[in-house]
Amino acid sequence: MPQPSRIIDGQWLHEKAGAVADRIYSAHALVYLVDGGGIYTDRLNGSRPVARGDVLCLFPDLRHSYGRGSSPRWSEVWISFSGPICAALANEGLLDRRRPMRSPGHDPALVALFDTMVTALPRATAADQPVLVAQLHRILAEIAARESAGVQRDGDLATAAMALFEEELGAPLDLPATARRLGVGYDRLRRAFTAATGRSPTRWRLERRIARARELLARGLTLADCAERLGYCDLHHFARQFKRIAGVNPGRWRHAATPRPAGD
Repeated sequence: MPQPSRIIDGQWLHEKAGAVADRIYSAHALVYLVDGGGIYTDRLNGSRPVARGDVLCLFPDLRHSYGRGSSPRWSEVWISFSGPICAALANEGLLDRRRPMRSPGHDPALVALFDTMVTALPRATAADQPVLVAQLHRILAEIAARESAGVQRDGDLATAAMALFEEELGAPLDLPATARRLGVGYDRLRRAFTAATGRSPTRWRLERRIARARELLARGLTLADCAERLGYCDLHHFARQFKRIAGVNPGRWRHAATPRPAGD
């Protein structure tokens, strides 16, 4: 006989210091980041930054890691669960192994839903489990609704994509992953972004990388250090793209932009 759906555990972790490293978990879990930020990685979807207001969806047998990385803070509330409800949630599109991170934003009402469940768990009996499972379904439905409301208009979608691109200027561009994170299809993201900005996502991001490069060079960074920070493995490729956008090679830009002592 299959095991019934149930909420297994849950708790608050304030100012969490350690990280979950290369773990395989035996159940499903939701981790709501209420403060700070960091990095999430799994074997199926790769790595991505995590920010306040994001929810990690952890899946059994999917090896993963997450933690604050270089961020100074990480505070979370989490719940774990198992049983037939997991397949039902997947069928509704509320759980998806290819979307391990959802972005409903930081919402006090959503925090309260998590807190209500975590607070009830220590005293819960088997008779309480149907109510708790229903609460889990409500939490995931609320997450989906907030994501949908957050990108309902194309302008909102483009703004959300720009914020993600800005956070990840030094990482490889992965538009399908960005679209999944925003809860839309790749084609809609591309069309909405181009309509709102007049540029393709690839072109906009390239211009932002070169703008950031100009800032770094003006602060005195070497070409090699600047290229490395922005994720360029090939210095010559960086120089070609810089000249293509800025109209001058990066060495000349650095020479002109770096302050020199009086009399030089």
